[in-house]
Amino acid sequence: MTEAEEFEFRHRLEQEQAQAKPTPAQAGPQPSFGQMLKSEVANSLPGRAIRAIPDLAAGAVRGAGSIGATLLYPVDKITDLVQGDRGPNVSGLVTGQQPLSRNEERRQKMTSALGELGADTDSTAFAVGKIGGEIAGTAGAGGAIGNALARVPGAAAAMPGVINALRTGGMTTGQAVTPGALNALRDIGTRAVGGAITGGASAGLVDPSQAGTGAMVGAALPVGIKGAAAVGRAVGGGATSLIKNALGLSTGVGAEPVSQAFRAGQTGNRDFLANMRGEVPLTDVLDRAKQGLSKMAAAKSAEYRSGMIPIAGDKSVLSLQGIDKALDDALGVATFKGQTKNAAASSYVAKMRDAVDEWKALAPDEFHTPEGLDALKQKLGGIMEEIPFEQKTARLAAGKVYSAAKSTIEDQAPTYAKVMKDYSEASSQISELERALSLGDKASKDTAMRKLQSLMRNNVQTNYGNRLTLANTLEREGGVDLMPSLAGQAMNSLTPRSLSGQMGSGATALAAMATSNPLLLAGLPLQSPRVVGSLAYGAGRLAGGASNALRGGAQQGAVGAPNALANLLSQSQLEQLGYRAAPVFAASGR
Repeated sequence: MTEAEEFEFRHRLEQEQAQAKPTPAQAGPQPSFGQMLKSEVANSLPGRAIRAIPDLAAGAVRGAGSIGATLLYPVDKITDLVQGDRGPNVSGLVTGQQPLSRNEERRQKMTSALGELGADTDSTAFAVGKIGGEIAGTAGAGGAIGNALARVPGAAAAMPGVINALRTGGMTTGQAVTPGALNALRDIGTRAVGGAITGGASAGLVDPSQAGTGAMVGAALPVGIKGAAAVGRAVGGGATSLIKNALGLSTGVGAEPVSQAFRAGQTGNRDFLANMRGEVPLTDVLDRAKQGLSKMAAAKSAEYRSGMIPIAGDKSVLSLQGIDKALDDALGVATFKGQTKNAAASSYVAKMRDAVDEWKALAPDEFHTPEGLDALKQKLGGIMEEIPFEQKTARLAAGKVYSAAKSTIEDQAPTYAKVMKDYSEASSQISELERALSLGDKASKDTAMRKLQSLMRNNVQTNYGNRLTLANTLEREGGVDLMPSLAGQAMNSLTPRSLSGQMGSGATALAAMATSNPLLLAGLPLQSPRVVGSLAYGAGRLAGGASNALRGGAQQGAVGAPNALANLLSQSQLEQLGYRAAPVFAASGR
């Protein structure tokens, strides 16, 4: 191609391109900002939801129409048989389309009429409204059948389980299931019968041709849901355990604080947050533990006084021979053939003998009764408490006398033995708590706090199992909450605790740098005790908030205005709704 030809070619190409490009006059008008905003709002989720309301309402009307059409089904069927124009014919065999029955035609016309009124009968909103209307219209089918059966003479007494199964759509028979495979099968069979009848009736009200399908679905639900619930509980329990152990490992605090954080959220316990955020002194939980121990001691004393009331009325005069013998035995510990071996022991035994002799001289009908000898026992106990702990021989000798006084009363007054047994067990429990958790007056706060905080660490060094059991006893019987506060203290750090947690965060950062993948850093927050504690608490609030709100609403409705939402969303009614809705879903479609 010559230069002249090349120039001509380029000139022609530029002209064609210029002619193809639209001029400003040819371009369409640009939408205004207001029009763009209006279009954006209309296509947003709230906008689409508002537009769906008419279709939803139309669907509900169509759902109610399904039940109306079913009520007219006998009339339509008789008309079909009398007229004879809706059965199979030659034209239908050729085209493959048999004529609709009058009832089917009635249903189609209802849908078409709603479409002509502006409803989008193919929309999801219309389908949801239709099913909702059908469910609402058939919800009382099982109850109506159950109530009718209950009015049959003798039926209520003969088959209460079947009647309840009908009323609840097969959810329950209303009767306790006694242990045994046969009883369990009988219960599930009764529920299946109730579910089948209710399901068939509900589905049949929507579309008579689907009554069989509804009955099968209704019968299968009790068995299927029971099995699914068992599997769900097992999987859920395993998943929960796996999550809390994984988070406990990643943060270095262990699984117990994570679990306690979730429980604190469920119950709305603010002690966890206050301790995690450092809003209260660390020793606040120690003070609370000591308060619980004091309550346990007060309860022990009150129970002792209550148990002693009938003993105070026992005026039997008891023999003191056992105490005399114990005094002789105790003296034998301190002396040998009249010679003193242990001066301290001999002195305390002599002091106890003086006390017993003094008591013997008092009026027997007042001071030798079970109540009177209990007072003597307490006096001997006071002498024994004076003996320093390191004087073991003296304590051994005095202990013989004290035990003899106790045995003398127990042998001759059996009621006293039970009271003292309970008192002794309570005293031992309190002593064990004082020792294991260092809650006594002589223990330092530092030691006590270390032992309390060790409750969050499950290992051999902390004697975790025994201390945790004792702490749970203190919470239960002392009326105090300790574990949420201790969990908050364990999770108050932003950085991981323990070597494993710190190594994990370091490994995450190194992996992100080595792979040049910053997305790996998203796992770092799950290695922070403070962050995980907040998340676990929040998850607990979500899990417990709904049920607490419903429970509170139901209680408010009992004393004030009825709370319809709480009643509607109660667990049993939700379950019944599910049982009753499933057969209708199976039947819905026409």
